[in-house]
Amino acid sequence: VGSSTPMLADADNGVWDPISKQVLFLGTPASVATPWKFIIYNSTSNQWREGSKPSGIDSEYGHGYDHNTIDPARGETFFRHFYSQSVSKYNIANNNWVDIAPIASSVQCCSALEYFPEMDGLIFADTVTGISFWNRTTDTWSILGSANLGTTYDTFASYNPVHKIVLVGG
Repeated sequence: VGSSTPMLADADNGVWDPISKQVLFLGTPASVATPWKFIIYNSTSNQWREGSKPSGIDSEYGHGYDHNTIDPARGETFFRHFYSQSVSKYNIANNNWVDIAPIASSVQCCSALEYFPEMDGLIFADTVTGISFWNRTTDTWSILGSANLGTTYDTFASYNPVHKIVLVGG
């Protein structure tokens, strides 16, 4: 990917879009001199390409961590900016980024973002605030509760479609 540090270092997820049959990942290795990249793998053509990025991302230092998630029914991916309250939404079919409402609380660097289909919104797990929820209909964030995630790094959130829950931890 053009760096001696792997782009997927300090990241634990990309997303799979079952509609377009693509894997999408936005991230960068831990280096100020290494630009962010939005990489897309098309399983049908067996080809990688670099996609457009949300505005402002190149001024950010950081990692991908658990900041990528997807709403597969709508073909939209979400990315939480590193050490920021900013979240961007990417429409796969239209190939464009827009910002959603910023997270309404202070945040740590390496928090987790996960789409929760049953609630039609995003779960944000953070060691500062706990668990927050983005409501798609109102484009607002609310705090669901505090959580002792045990660390300021490597917080995770993972949707389980069998039990219809989002697991969070650190």
